[in-house]
Amino acid sequence: MVILVVEDDPEARASLEDLLRSEGYEVACAEDGRKGMAYLKTADPLPRLILLDLLMPHADGFHFREQQLRSAHLAGIPVVVMTADGHVFDRMDTLRAAAYVRKPVNTEALLDLIRRLIPSQRAPVR
Repeated sequence: MVILVVEDDPEARASLEDLLRSEGYEVACAEDGRKGMAYLKTADPLPRLILLDLLMPHADGFHFREQQLRSAHLAGIPVVVMTADGHVFDRMDTLRAAAYVRKPVNTEALLDLIRRLIPSQRAPVR
């Protein structure tokens, strides 16, 4: 299952990609909201989850999420918003995200959150 990481910081993006791949997830990455939306428009299959930074150049997380929510095809993909800016939390209700994570990201807490949002599709062992 694919997770899309939309993050402008190259080190943070690479760290998240490495972490998720080490846990067995397929990962697609975009460096801003514009490229993230371009990916979504052509992705097959669609990602099961989006990790979205808010403060990015070109198209920030707010703009990305507005576009995503306008598309019936994309609106159902859960989003975890990641931000270091505590001042944006008063605008979070407009994002209708599945969860919010403060940066720097606690990797164990993030993995637990991802497991809750997209449980494994493996068949139970009998």
